[in-house]
Amino acid sequence: MIEILINGEKNNFESSVSISELIIIKNLENLSVAVALNSEIINKSDFNVTFIKEGDKLDIVKPVGGG
Repeated sequence: MIEILINGEKNNFESSVSISELIIIKNLENLSVAVALNSEIINKSDFNVTFIKEGDKLDIVKPVGGG
């Protein structure tokens, strides 16, 4: 079991997951999102090959329209 922080909240997973897998688990696959892993922005093209490990901190943000 690994524990990671997603947007400041503790989350537990059975094992390491890729960012792409996490987006599906969190039901965000149909949204445009930006992801920072340990304060480093991850390119969308790297979501499949970037795996989250014990103690990692993720920030997932969705664009918001306004004016």
